[in-house]
Amino acid sequence: MFLGRWNTKIDEKWRLYIPTPIHKEFGKSVLLREGEKDGCILIQKQDFSKVAKPSQIFVERIRNGGRVIIPNLLRNSTSFYYGKNVTIVGKGKHLEIWPRP
Repeated sequence: MFLGRWNTKIDEKWRLYIPTPIHKEFGKSVLLREGEKDGCILIQKQDFSKVAKPSQIFVERIRNGGRVIIPNLLRNSTSFYYGKNVTIVGKGKHLEIWPRP
């Protein structure tokens, strides 16, 4: 279960750092997709059964240090309207990435 809030940045190579206690719960990869709410990207375990449009999901490997690369198609999301400062919010079974000015 994911609970809490973390302020972080996306680096110049579009890598998002997920805090250690959290990324270990995911295993070796995560599912990324644009959320139903405006301006948010969802990070969840690989459970494709709950995704309405499978063509709009991205499976990304968790790299050394808990970094996940944001796919090209999500980089234009309103989640990055203010730049690469973001807040990760734990919502129980998934995480949300929200823009932060």
